[in-house]
Amino acid sequence: MKFTAHTDTGLRRTENEDRFYAEGNIFVVADGMGGHRSGAEAAQRAVDAFVAAIRAGKPGDEAARAANEAVLAIEGGRSSCSPGSTLTAIVITENRALLVHAGDSEAWRIGLNGVEKLTEDHGTSWGLENFCGIGEEFRVDIAEVPALPGDRFVLASDGLSKHVMQCEIDGKTAEDLVDLANERGGKDNTTVIVIDI
Repeated sequence: MKFTAHTDTGLRRTENEDRFYAEGNIFVVADGMGGHRSGAEAAQRAVDAFVAAIRAGKPGDEAARAANEAVLAIEGGRSSCSPGSTLTAIVITENRALLVHAGDSEAWRIGLNGVEKLTEDHGTSWGLENFCGIGEEFRVDIAEVPALPGDRFVLASDGLSKHVMQCEIDGKTAEDLVDLANERGGKDNTTVIVIDI
């Protein structure tokens, strides 16, 4: 595997509340919720807890719940502006990729059949119930997909999809995609990881 990763505050925000992890076979993007308290801390805690759980051999759903609990622990409970974060991760083992997804960050697989979106925007389907630290009933999507030689995976916070169409993501590095989002307005923080198998 090889990968590129890049994050940027964008042109309209003063703080970057996105966090990411890209090392070994674990790749994670977390987007701290704008307008809520401690968004950057929420995203960092979600990433750290998820990675620690995966490295300890926990399955994907347990690792996601560890991320949720880590965000909840910031203030010890929920309120209307509690810290919150998305969590979208891919863990690659042999010829498979484990997808773990909560929130409205995104993941795609690019293979012989073109670009396939792997995630659903939970912000419109489940409300906030599946954002780390927010919902009373935390929900997470878990799936396994092939990870074959020549495949490419892209993880991104929603700052990318606000400006870049799905058909435009193939063939670009993470920095290329972040730059393109900024060229088109940079409304949000944008974080991208591109993984080539």
